[in-house]
Amino acid sequence: MTGKAITQVEVGFSASFTRTVTEEDIRKFAEVSSDFNPLHHDQEYARRTIFGERIAHGILVLGPVSTALTRLPGVVVYLSQNARFLRPVRLGTP
Repeated sequence: MTGKAITQVEVGFSASFTRTVTEEDIRKFAEVSSDFNPLHHDQEYARRTIFGERIAHGILVLGPVSTALTRLPGVVVYLSQNARFLRPVRLGTP
């Protein structure tokens, strides 16, 4: 919504961003965060968990919220977030 001032935002205004979680995303996030939990990296380990396969890091999945916020009008400063994970994000999930 380029060109709109923050004062023009109304109730119901939204912004979105979508991407597919890839093997490379998982690897890069682990390198940056040092989170090498086998649930994210080891298919054999993950197969024996309640998820049945590898899943993305929760915080990795929340990261694109920041990108979506940059699509709002005006200057956006991301100050806080509350999150509740309802289901796992599997590799290849958009």
